[in-house]
Amino acid sequence: MNWMEALYRTYEDNAQQVGKNSSEQRDLKKRTITPLFPLYHGSQNAQITVVLDGSGNFRRAEVVPSGSQQTIIPVTEKSGGRTSGLCPHPLCDKLQYVAGDFTKWTNNGKSGYKEYLNQLERWKDFDPSNATLSAIFAYVSKGALLKDLVESKILPVNEDYVLMKKWTGEKNDAPEIYAALGVVSIDAILVRWRVEIPGNLVPDVWKDKEMWNSWIRFQESQEQNTGLCYVTGKTTNLAIQHPARIRNAGDGAKIISSNDSSGFTFRGKFDDSAEVCGVSLEVSQKAHSALRWLISNQGWRDDSQAIVAWSSRCFFMPGPLTDTRELLDIDPDEEPETIQYTAEEVGRKLRTKISGYKEEIANISKVFIMGMDSATPGRLAITFFNEMDSVEYWNNIEHWHTACVWWQWSEKNKLRYAGAPSPKTIAEVAYGKSVDEKLRKQTIARLLPCIIEKRPVPSDLVDACIHRACSRNGLESRDWNLAVNTACALFRYQFNSTQKQHHYTMSLDKTITERGYLYGRLLAVAELLEKAAQKASSDTERPTNAEKLMQRFSSHPHSTWQTLHKALEPYFQILTKNKPGWKTYYDKELASIHDLFDPNDFINDTKVSGEFLLGYYCQKSDMFNKTSSVKEEENSQPKE
Repeated sequence: MNWMEALYRTYEDNAQQVGKNSSEQRDLKKRTITPLFPLYHGSQNAQITVVLDGSGNFRRAEVVPSGSQQTIIPVTEKSGGRTSGLCPHPLCDKLQYVAGDFTKWTNNGKSGYKEYLNQLERWKDFDPSNATLSAIFAYVSKGALLKDLVESKILPVNEDYVLMKKWTGEKNDAPEIYAALGVVSIDAILVRWRVEIPGNLVPDVWKDKEMWNSWIRFQESQEQNTGLCYVTGKTTNLAIQHPARIRNAGDGAKIISSNDSSGFTFRGKFDDSAEVCGVSLEVSQKAHSALRWLISNQGWRDDSQAIVAWSSRCFFMPGPLTDTRELLDIDPDEEPETIQYTAEEVGRKLRTKISGYKEEIANISKVFIMGMDSATPGRLAITFFNEMDSVEYWNNIEHWHTACVWWQWSEKNKLRYAGAPSPKTIAEVAYGKSVDEKLRKQTIARLLPCIIEKRPVPSDLVDACIHRACSRNGLESRDWNLAVNTACALFRYQFNSTQKQHHYTMSLDKTITERGYLYGRLLAVAELLEKAAQKASSDTERPTNAEKLMQRFSSHPHSTWQTLHKALEPYFQILTKNKPGWKTYYDKELASIHDLFDPNDFINDTKVSGEFLLGYYCQKSDMFNKTSSVKEEENSQPKE
């Protein structure tokens, strides 16, 4: 099934959701939810509601608060994808279309009032019994909208009786309209209508299903461009232009576009765009509406990049880029103190959660995953599309979140948990927090198949993260810890996926004799030994030699260890004098690690692999837990 057929069927299977989840409903991330639009409809943000009576007389006008501006409006095939030029929407539109006195009050000669009025009249004549439509047409025909808005003190004017684009008076005296504008200029305000007729239970035209159906009937009565639809296989009315505003209300990029009539548009392969393929107007409208709905409700977005996963009969489908904490719905508000979730707890919770998802989709055979991005403001590319079995999808998601795991920290929620690093985090660790936007999005796109298809993580990404984690100097403590956690998760995932001799866990394994792992353990002991000596001598805490030499140690472990071991002698003396029990403990730790080395491995001075970081982290964690339990005992030797 291709992407457009999948989206079209999703719309058909969720037709009962049309018009729901509108402007008043928002998700947990406080972003506006885009509803599933009726056929031949779209959405715009309206800043003013004009209230009329049944005879088309002006009653009042109201400024629409910023949180309630999303408005379902009828659109034509052309206006639904307009980017430039005059092309009016049929009912609710900007002042330059609906106000007959637009030029008078703005000194802007670019008005689409005549085109708007002619189109509205054709719709009114098609449906003469529609009292709401007749009232709107009667009022608009008077051409006095801006006059009424100015007299109602909705829109301010300057001394020349021209609309004030910016308020120049006291901030506290600014009219309400300026707070509702956002980034919209005052002459681009969009107007929506409310017609109060006795007996009419739905005066808001953008919520009136009768108005929706009236426009649908009118659209289907118009002259048709008949041809074969490649999606349904039927001969029907074909789309000439396809909708824009896919990722958000201000998005001008289109997935399908062929409006160039000159140059090398078709590269000599076709005479016109109709020879490429045919898509019916209904299919195009429904597919694009479903895509907007899915991206808004459950899509992952980063600047121009959008990725969404869905199944046509299951509305909620957590995306492949959802991080472990969000997937588990871990809510730190339930426990005020700092909490942590171990790998075993996360694995258990995750399997329970995913088992619930599998039960919900037991009768659903397919899941679709789609990625989009735009290279230019007017064109939107599909960077990834995959159709897969629903059970396989969830098994792969579970595998990623239980296999590619290490300790993660949520600064916002003060939460420590064992989980998979997010693709965005991986990109920032690999290439730095100031990573180029294009490179970050490419990295996320490369990681997507690793999550949903269980493909190996690209080796260059793993190596880049390891290199960043070993480059401790110059990194803030928080950034370095994030780099280490990310590098450990990726290397462990890569190693355990390809090697069969043994698997690395998140705890210290004292049976492992791999050279890099052992050298990482040595570095960890050296670091903690020096810190313990600083504390024992009441010295000011400062970066240890082990921390300073970490990058060099990872490249030349044997020669650097000789230097580092000599530098530890003064600290051994401090511990012998102040805490002999600690000195004995660190001696034993170093000796036990040395005993595990193969002599040839120990003198090998070549660069170590990512196992170095695993050994380093696990050794530090193990020793920290032991020393913490006896930290108040002055000369006690920690238990082994």
